[in-house]
Amino acid sequence: MAMNKKSATQTKAQEIFQILPVEKQKKIQKNELDVYKTIFSNDILLDSNILNDFINRYQPEVNISERARHVFSRLTLLKQTTIKTSEPKMY
Repeated sequence: MAMNKKSATQTKAQEIFQILPVEKQKKIQKNELDVYKTIFSNDILLDSNILNDFINRYQPEVNISERARHVFSRLTLLKQTTIKTSEPKMY
């Protein structure tokens, strides 16, 4: 169960990172290499404190509609089309 939570935390951190402006991403990559490596690590034993700190610092910069657009863009085209036609309010 803890592994799933950590995976969800890592996924959330990755989404936030990818939505941040490119300049901010580059700054984090250069000045906070440990944070960057933890966000994109394949290591099972991640430091969730680093991820949670990142989320707490940068989530306020990423509004809900930006996150929704990001998640929507990662869906298959078929799923996107289905949502657009059958759930226009959600879209």
